[in-house]
Amino acid sequence: MGNKTINTKEMGKTIRGEGGTRRVWIDGLELRPGKSLKVRNHSPTGFNWGYGGSGPAQLALAIMLELAPGAATMLYQDFKREVVAAWKIDEDFWVPLDDVLRWIEERRPDMGAVKRHPVEGSSNIKSMGYSPESQVLQIEFKGGGIYEYYDVPEPVYKFMLAAESKGHYFATHIKPYFPCERVTNHWCECVSG
Repeated sequence: MGNKTINTKEMGKTIRGEGGTRRVWIDGLELRPGKSLKVRNHSPTGFNWGYGGSGPAQLALAIMLELAPGAATMLYQDFKREVVAAWKIDEDFWVPLDDVLRWIEERRPDMGAVKRHPVEGSSNIKSMGYSPESQVLQIEFKGGGIYEYYDVPEPVYKFMLAAESKGHYFATHIKPYFPCERVTNHWCECVSG
């Protein structure tokens, strides 16, 4: 279980894990739990697989944050139940990356992208949208970048909509309190009107 050398060119792109160390790699790059712990802290002791508990939830969230960041919080629990829990506990696993991407794509139409709407009169915020199902607030800033804020209750979003200064409300009521990720996928869109 030590330092194995895997020829990924022969295997193709994979997600792989070592049962003895509980270390996981996506296409040869080690996946660490830090980023996913900032979104939801299921398992501060790290990843696991082969059952439906907190370690597999942390792993599923970390994988979804890498492969479907705009949909991670909507998809990861299903991914844990349907995929991660099926991998044998304490054993190595290798899964073709294409299989996981196909799993994501098959569920994408049902999850619905966050649709942002233009924000008038704000010096900082260009557009924003909210998904009550996933409690994700998505904000596009005029200075560049689209960010998703997780676990935002719907009343907080509604107060932001009603705020005289959306940028001030964001800076004082959202940014300090809710975990976020920069969106780097093509699933987000801004709609006019």
